[in-house]
Amino acid sequence: MRQTADNPVRERPARSLGTAVVLALCLGPFGLLYASLLGGAVMLVVSGIILVPLLMGLHMNAVLFFPDWVICIAWATFSAWPDTGETGTRADFAARPSAGADGAPDRS
Repeated sequence: MRQTADNPVRERPARSLGTAVVLALCLGPFGLLYASLLGGAVMLVVSGIILVPLLMGLHMNAVLFFPDWVICIAWATFSAWPDTGETGTRADFAARPSAGADGAPDRS
C-alpha cells in the first residue's frame, strides 16, 4: 500500500522490548498480546489446546507448557525488536549512494 495524502500509511507504535519480554515471561500468551495481537491470539489458542486435556486429567500435556511459554517469549522479543529500517544486505548497501563528509550523497 502506498502512502498518499488521502491514504496515510499507519506505522505500528513502538513497543518496549524489555516490557514485552517481561510480560511474556510472566504471563505467557497474555503477555505476548502486548507485543503482537496476532501472536497472542495464536498462542492463546495453542495454550488452550494444551490446557484442555491437562484439565481432563491427562498430565502428559504438562511438559508442553514449557515450549509453549518459550515460544511466547521468543515471539514477543522478535515482535518488539526495534525496526531500524535498514535491511543490512550487501546488495542494498552497494546500491546506496555514498555520503560525503557533510552527509549529502556523493554525486560524482
